Amino acid sequence: MKTFERIFLYTVLAILIFYVFLVDGNVESQEYSQYITARSIDIVDDEGQPCIALFTDENGGNISIVNKDFNFVVNMSVTNEGNGIINITNKEGYPGPSILLMADEDGGMMIVKNKNDKNVATIGIDSGEGGGIIVTSNKDGIVGTLITTADNGGKIFTSNKDGVIGTAMTTTDEGGGIDTYNKDGVMGTAMKTTDEGGGIMTGNKDGIGTIMATGKEGGLVATYNKNDYRLVLISQTEEGHGGIWVHDRYGEYPAFYGHKR
Repeated sequence: MKTFERIFLYTVLAILIFYVFLVDGNVESQEYSQYITARSIDIVDDEGQPCIALFTDENGGNISIVNKDFNFVVNMSVTNEGNGIINITNKEGYPGPSILLMADEDGGMMIVKNKNDKNVATIGIDSGEGGGIIVTSNKDGIVGTLITTADNGGKIFTSNKDGVIGTAMTTTDEGGGIDTYNKDGVMGTAMKTTDEGGGIMTGNKDGIGTIMATGKEGGLVATYNKNDYRLVLISQTEEGHGGIWVHDRYGEYPAFYGHKR
């Protein structure tokens, strides 16, 4: 082989070898460039100010996003229990109006906070019943409305400004009911419906005052004194006649008015 031919051949081989290593290096670089390993990463704007922070803490991963005023407005992290949580705030950042999204062993939950960092609305899972629950509160965080659903039906509770129950509307396997309470949480009216009929009970702060009900045998009206003794009963006799029973103040010695035959 002539000297010129050897030089030409060696040159071509050198180029091929360089090309092979270059291509293999690029492929390998492309494969590993899909992954970045770091303890923390800051993504900055045109002025070099951090806008997105990716880092880890003792619970796991954490992603924080700031607005143009460098207030944290979005945070994705892990709770001490190992559950996921997302906190979204207004432009002023935390604390302030915000929405909190989280999940635990019972299910998902969303909490809405006002500018005073008080919980004013919650949507989640009732840990006791396993159904959905909605809670609304006033500006001071005092619960005003509770809506929940269990296996046997739904429930709605309302409270006054002090958090004392005012009304309760429930549905169960037996039927529906509505209860109303005074400002101290003492029941004043109860209305129930079952398979056998319906009834209404009214009372004062000390106890029952009047009962009006209808059952499978018919209707009745009963009134009570402040000591919870029945004074008057309007109903029917065993023979099916109408009758009125009037008792003394201790609920004893009734006098009867009606048909005896």
